[in-house]
Amino acid sequence: MRKIGIAVGVIGVLIMPALFCSVVYADQGAALIQAAGKNDLTQVQNLLEQGTDVNAKDDDGVTALTGTSFEGHFDVAKLLVEKGADVNIKRKDGDTALMAGSAKDHTKIVELLKAHGAKE
Repeated sequence: MRKIGIAVGVIGVLIMPALFCSVVYADQGAALIQAAGKNDLTQVQNLLEQGTDVNAKDDDGVTALTGTSFEGHFDVAKLLVEKGADVNIKRKDGDTALMAGSAKDHTKIVELLKAHGAKE
């Protein structure tokens, strides 16, 4: 009986941190999308330095890059692209960051995205 208790304890120690990390990263992804949408360059930098996935998506498939492209926040978009954001990633509705930037006539962002391989 004692061996079973030890095994369960070891499994709990190994599994629980992994579950906790996935929750933290999901929350960090949401924080990244929100910070990008608010043009909070410092917070975006901090979250990326902490290891937040630059391509994290919300339930609609929106990423920090698609959101900031729509809002027209060039410096944040540039940082995200420099940190490896996928310029061709699609939201659930099929829209991309390029489509979002184009819809709002954010010319500098559209040029940035195209320069990094965004497809129309």
